[in-house]
Amino acid sequence: MATQPKRLHAGSAQHLRETGHALVHADHSIVVFYSEGRFYAMDNRCPHMGYPLSQGSMKDGLLTCHWHNWQFEGGSGACLVGGADVEAYGVIEEDGELFVEVPPKPAELQRARSLDLLREGIERARTLQIARAVYALLRDEPESLPEILAVAAEYAATWRSEMTGGLVTLTAMTQIDQMVELPLEDRTLAIAKGIRAVAQAVATSPPRRFERPMPSPSADDATLGRWFRTFADDRARRGAEVTLLTLLQGDNASEKAGHALFAASTDHFFIGAGHVLDFANKAFELLDTIGHEHAATILPGLLEPLCSADRHEEDFEWKHPVDLVALLDGTFGQWPPEPGAGTAWDGVEPLAEAILSDDPHAIVAAITGALRSGASPQEAAKALALAAAIRLAQFHPRNEFFDWNTVHHSFSYANALHQAIRRFPSGELTRGVLHGAMYCYLIRFLNIPKAPLAHTKDPAKLPKADDANKLLERMREAIETKKMDLAGDCVYVYLTAGYPEADLLQTLVHTFLYEDHGFHPIQDFEAGLRMYFDFKGSEWAYIPLAGMARYLAAHSPTPRAVYQTVSNAIGLEQGRELHTDV
Repeated sequence: MATQPKRLHAGSAQHLRETGHALVHADHSIVVFYSEGRFYAMDNRCPHMGYPLSQGSMKDGLLTCHWHNWQFEGGSGACLVGGADVEAYGVIEEDGELFVEVPPKPAELQRARSLDLLREGIERARTLQIARAVYALLRDEPESLPEILAVAAEYAATWRSEMTGGLVTLTAMTQIDQMVELPLEDRTLAIAKGIRAVAQAVATSPPRRFERPMPSPSADDATLGRWFRTFADDRARRGAEVTLLTLLQGDNASEKAGHALFAASTDHFFIGAGHVLDFANKAFELLDTIGHEHAATILPGLLEPLCSADRHEEDFEWKHPVDLVALLDGTFGQWPPEPGAGTAWDGVEPLAEAILSDDPHAIVAAITGALRSGASPQEAAKALALAAAIRLAQFHPRNEFFDWNTVHHSFSYANALHQAIRRFPSGELTRGVLHGAMYCYLIRFLNIPKAPLAHTKDPAKLPKADDANKLLERMREAIETKKMDLAGDCVYVYLTAGYPEADLLQTLVHTFLYEDHGFHPIQDFEAGLRMYFDFKGSEWAYIPLAGMARYLAAHSPTPRAVYQTVSNAIGLEQGRELHTDV
């Protein structure tokens, strides 16, 4: 049996005709207006910022909110000037008394409304609307994240022909949400920030032109893979897309396309300052969440950065004073090296230290020697990730501020390579270890002088570990006040003291989300968390978190507009009155 509407008494009709409006209190306040011979009822909170509509004005059937002049049609609540609609209710007059009818809200109807609100928020790039929808969906159905992300990803892929920073940001925020158990408010903030980045990236884009796969191709998958790499090498975007879409037909589609994409991403040295490989890794992480049936929509977006990016073997610094291109080209002639019988290698940490040396010939010899001695490609990539994390953790503030971007590229690339090589191990991807190692060599000046690592310092000069909460508060304040070394030291002290890991990670995430950080800090934060879990259990585990905390401190403070907007959105969804003058 259908649930009947709830009836709320709104007072006498005559009194309302005389006063113009009245308030009815339910889960939240409802305003009832009288105008031009008709009664109207609607949620008293403007869907923009929650301002009381009772302080607005009703004329000719249109309600105007006096804060930002949004206008709503009284009968339906449709917003005609502004953004989202306001919820409207029926008004019944019986024997001179007024009653507001509040209909039931079945879960499926609420879910459908939230999804519609989300789509409209993305289309119009409205942060508050996006955040309201995300909060409601995650609150009512915590496992609905894949569907939320699919809505945003499909919209982005429909309107933009390339994998934008918006989709990368969305995926990074999703990975953070999956790595750290967050309260609902922080989950909402993370996902809303990611979707907001998607909406802004596509806000001014024309519709995308979609290509089609070849009809009944005669070439086998290996041939298609070679064609794809040739088209990418020649910067022939359309040929690459048609070939990729053809590879995505049939069984094991994502795997076939992945091998071709990552091989092409390492056919040139550190292509696109590492972003091309990082974007490819993020695309597959996104597909892991929303489903690989979306591959033909998402993966072609990688082709614009792949075909147009800089290829660093063309750069002066890669050839002078040491010709790194010739050095690596000579190595790839016998690539990948075959492991020798009965040999053993020293481990990830010694190889990472070797990668940080000042001799590129010794670096190449160390990596090839490790692979011959039994190191797997994943272990070699993990050593590169550790080396890149150390470069970041030892970045000295005497460098130019914008050199944070330089060390960032090494850090995010190494993390992406480590994740990708686990997924698609191959000789082609293993080349990326040498590319990343040479970039680590080229940016060695960023550690001259070296910012000291926490475990090398005098314990007396480190923060005290006598109170976990005070230590976390000190870390948060250090990040917000640009005290880079202190921020990193607090991470180290907290972890070595054995305090609860979850509290540290949640504090770091909340501090990070509180700020309106740009694209690079978002990439670095997610990479730092990922590397921490990859190195967990070793004495080096704190390095990526400490480096990431120092990076955040260097880039704080920022505007906090998104945090404020999302907080208001959550308050509206919780039914709170955001203004007391109602």
